[in-house]
Order: sequence, then C-alpha cells, then structure tokens
Amino acid sequence: MSVETARGRRPRIVRGRLPLGVYLLALSLFAMGSAEFLLAGVLPAIAGDLRITLSSAGALISAFAAAVVVGGPPLAIVTLRWPRRTALVATQAAFAACVVVGVLTDSYAVLLVTRFLSGLAYAGFWAVAAVTAIGLVPPDRAARASGVVVSGLSLAMVAGGPAGTLVSYFTGWRGGFWAVAGLTVAGAILTLVALPATTARGTASVRDELRTMRRPQLWIVYAATLLSTAAYMITYNYLAAFLSDVTRVPGIWIPAILTLFGVGAFAGLSIGAGSPTGCPSTPSWPERSASWPPRSCSEPSPGTRSPSSPWC
Repeated sequence: MSVETARGRRPRIVRGRLPLGVYLLALSLFAMGSAEFLLAGVLPAIAGDLRITLSSAGALISAFAAAVVVGGPPLAIVTLRWPRRTALVATQAAFAACVVVGVLTDSYAVLLVTRFLSGLAYAGFWAVAAVTAIGLVPPDRAARASGVVVSGLSLAMVAGGPAGTLVSYFTGWRGGFWAVAGLTVAGAILTLVALPATTARGTASVRDELRTMRRPQLWIVYAATLLSTAAYMITYNYLAAFLSDVTRVPGIWIPAILTLFGVGAFAGLSIGAGSPTGCPSTPSWPERSASWPPRSCSEPSPGTRSPSSPWC
C-alpha cells in the first residue's frame, strides 16, 4: 500500500540518506522488541518473585506470541485507512501502558493479560510501521528503508534484551521493563513530533487481503516460518533458566551469553541474506518472528509500485 504525506508528496530526501522517520521507526521497534527478548532473560526471577512454576512464567511469552499471531492480520486490515502517525503513536502508547501495568502488579493473572494486550499493540505497530517506512521513500529505496526498520529488532535481540537483563540483575526483574516503557514513550513522542503526517490511499480492501491468502505457496512459507521460529524461540526463551538452574552460571554472566546468542543469530542472518532467493528484500528472521504473516517473494522489485497489502 502506498502512503502519502499530508501534502500529497514524499518528504525531500538528501541523496544517500533516508528520512529521519525511518530511523525513528527503527528506534521504536528496538524499544518494543527489547521487551520481547528481555522476558527470556528474567524468566527465573519472575517465577521466583510471583511464586509460580517456570512453565507458568513461560506462558507469559506464549501469551505475547499468541497475540501477535492472532492480532497481526486483523490489525493490519483495521488500520488500512488510519492516519499513519496517529496509529503508530496509539499503539506505542498502548504498549507502554501495558508494560507499566505489568510491572506494577503482583498478580500473575494481570501480568498475563498485559502481556497479551502488549502483543496486540506490538502487532499493530508492526502493521503500520512497515508500510509507513516504505511510503516515506521512493520505490527504489523501499528495500533499504525496510531493512533499517527491521534492524531495530535485530539490535533488540543482540543488545536490548541482554542490556535489560543486566539492568534487571541489579534492580530486580521490573527494572528492565521500566527502561523499555521509558524508551517506548520517548519513541512515541519523537514519532509524534518528527514523523511527517501521513495518510493512506483507500485502495485496499478486506477482500483483496483475503484473496492473497489463497495462494498455497504462501502457506508453505508460513509453515516453514512457524517451525523455524518455534525452534529458536524455545531455545532462547529458556536459555536463562537453563544457565542458572542446570549449568549454575552466575547471573551476572547471563546477559553476556544472551548477547552471544544474538550475535550468532545475526551472523546466520547475514549469511542467509547473501544466498540467492530471487527476492529483492527478504526479511530477517527477527522480522519473521515478530510479524505475521511473513513477507513473500511476490513483493515487487525496487522501482515498481508497492502492493496494496499491508502484509507486504
């Protein structure tokens, strides 16, 4: 789907540079994505503090993931004709509010609900941020803009999650989430102030979006993404618990090990991105883990018109 500024023109772009708005979207995604990876690092601490089992604490991760999967497609359709800046700020504000409520409560049930709601807000932000970034640049820079935004999530796993875990080691598990909430609010304010006002052309329809889902090749991509995402997320989400309870690694070293995991994942991504796929802009694995459905190779090459679907 194409996106226009309020004046009907794209913002002026200095040659060799992307608009500031693209980097603001990456910053916001870094802040929100850090919460996704931070929880894995403090899972044992949450289980101990709330006096619940480790598997019950793990359900907090499942609630977030389920909300992203369930809420992603509907929110992508609902926000088709919303003003982009308004939708971005609203989802960021909702996400920050859920995080704050979660750290203030001692109730496991309330925390579980806030995790689900924050996952919905996260999915909504993704649905809008993707098309907003592409709409801020000329078609020949769409792949680059998309890559910059996705890099925010890559950085969240390599640095954001481990840094939050380190903060939580010294302040308690809530400390890292307070930092996430603060960064998300800062991102929302910067988005409101610095991102150009945008509006969507009402060219897409629910019928068009559902028609896209009829392609069997797309469901093969979904299945492969589901299996690969489940494999690495199970490993990552319980890595801190394994390190502390089984290998007896001191807690101060867990953030460093999580960082190594993220660096290894980023290296694998870089190698995979260099393989020939026939797709001009293949999404990184963090994007596939946090957005639904994944982008398909039916996306047009740079220089052609963007598809109307918010899922591209």
